[in-house]
Amino acid sequence: MLTRGSTDVLVATDAVGMGLNLTIQRVIFSSMTKFDGRTRRPLTRSEIKQIGGRAGRFGSKYPRGEVAVMRRGGALRRITKELASATQKVRAAVRAVVC
Repeated sequence: MLTRGSTDVLVATDAVGMGLNLTIQRVIFSSMTKFDGRTRRPLTRSEIKQIGGRAGRFGSKYPRGEVAVMRRGGALRRITKELASATQKVRAAVRAVVC
């Protein structure tokens, strides 16, 4: 349903940023923090880019996406800054064997 564009609203966790190719026009952050299994911490630059990057996909119904935030204060400035920042290069990779 999501890939056909027949869904108006998707409510998701940060897991939506883990490589799903969805037809999404707009991502709205309701929080700038996440619980990582131990503590609540701010989203990293990489997480903001992964989640925000789900909005608008080349070759999709929405080739240009929008990102917004529901929090007051510096949240919108932070998201704007992080999305515009350079992506860090991968310095090393580890190959994991899954049994």
